[in-house]
Amino acid sequence: TFHASGGSTTKAPTSSPTGSLSPSAAPTKTCVTEHFDTCRTDRMGHETPLYLGQALCNHQYQFGITKRGNFQWYDCNQEITRVIYKNSTISYFSMSSSGAFRLYDQDNKTIWEKEPKMKITYTKQCLHNPVLDCPYLHLHRDGTLVLNSIDNTTGRWSDRNAERV
Repeated sequence: TFHASGGSTTKAPTSSPTGSLSPSAAPTKTCVTEHFDTCRTDRMGHETPLYLGQALCNHQYQFGITKRGNFQWYDCNQEITRVIYKNSTISYFSMSSSGAFRLYDQDNKTIWEKEPKMKITYTKQCLHNPVLDCPYLHLHRDGTLVLNSIDNTTGRWSDRNAERV
């Protein structure tokens, strides 16, 4: 699962469940609205903004920016939150075509950045369904946030856990 060093992990206090999630079920409305306004798809292209209140979501996990300004990963079943960065001035997140993660404020100024450890290069239409250019992010069913790209030197597919890139 993706979390930046220095981030914090918390587990919500035990409470009566508001709905169950099975691997084939969509996230419960409670899970979505407690943390995010909108669940988008489980994939996101580079240079695509993910705004305050939006998240990448799959059947159990969410990755995005809460309404309170937490850039985080969330497990709906276990009620575990991993805060990557917290700042009430966050307006949106975007990944650059070189794989850098960036958070911006309302004035489009970078307030946080994480550069990749490896060279990531742009590749046109590396995924055909849905159509996406590389690099792009994919929130896998197991909760791992993966950065997908094409290795420029070998031409081979690269899918790496975002926290190791």
